[in-house]
Amino acid sequence: MLFTDDDLLTAEALTSVDPEVPEVAAAEGIAVEGENSIIRGAWEECANAVLAKMEQFGGGLEATSGGLGYTRSRVHLTQIVASDAYPRKLSALQRWMLYEALQMFYRAATNRTVSDRYEEKRKRFAADAEKHWRRLTAFGLPVVTEPLPCPGALHEHNAGSWGAANLGGVAGGNQAATTYEVAITWVDGSRYQSAAAKGNGESGGSRLVAFTVGVNQLLRIDITSLAPPTAGNQYRWESSDGAVRLLNPTHWNVYAGTPDGPLWLQNAQPIAAGVKVHTLAGAPALSGTPLDPGQRPDARYTFRPILQRG
Repeated sequence: MLFTDDDLLTAEALTSVDPEVPEVAAAEGIAVEGENSIIRGAWEECANAVLAKMEQFGGGLEATSGGLGYTRSRVHLTQIVASDAYPRKLSALQRWMLYEALQMFYRAATNRTVSDRYEEKRKRFAADAEKHWRRLTAFGLPVVTEPLPCPGALHEHNAGSWGAANLGGVAGGNQAATTYEVAITWVDGSRYQSAAAKGNGESGGSRLVAFTVGVNQLLRIDITSLAPPTAGNQYRWESSDGAVRLLNPTHWNVYAGTPDGPLWLQNAQPIAAGVKVHTLAGAPALSGTPLDPGQRPDARYTFRPILQRG
């Protein structure tokens, strides 16, 4: 999963560290996830902190600015691999973000009451966040040179939407009504050779969407609402930030599974990006190739603790 694919945390992750979170959130009227939430705020704070620490000074001279030097981050957020290589384990970056979210949560709770009963927790989680920040800087920041954001990436421009409206059932097959969770991925056909040889050319999965396939129905996936990333182009956010080349999403894959279980690849060959609707031939397969976290890092960038001086 890339940094811009999602918010990277859930309310359940916060509750696993501090079971009091749901109670405090309800009592103090704090949104934990979604728009204008603590988790969204933590994503933004951590994004800015990473970019600031990755700032490269003395990158060159700008002719139009009287020969003044300029700065430029060494990475784009889209290039950062946020998920861990090991299943069911938060990465160092996610763990740092988790404690940043908790200290922000209790800071918000403190601001909403005349009592300081949450202040002790805020200070403790702030200290934990600092500890996990030091661990992240020790490990280095995992980066992929040519990224491929997931379908419907939450923090990418014009990625389109992915949700329950993208799934449906059509007559066919012979099965009982069953609820599945579904995700899809983008694929760069120039790198991806097969499910066993992906060449780092498959994105992370989209958000999981639950859907109940009716009796004697087949699962249909419609991606009309999605927009592939800027295919193969130099994706330039701002001229001052430079550009990064994205992989070319020529195809897509479908993964499905039962709730709380692994998701499995459902198509023998990647589906061409021009094909916007795909219907499974039968009931979803519950074995074979599982959905993995997506692209792996090509390198780890170290943080620069010093300020260059001219």
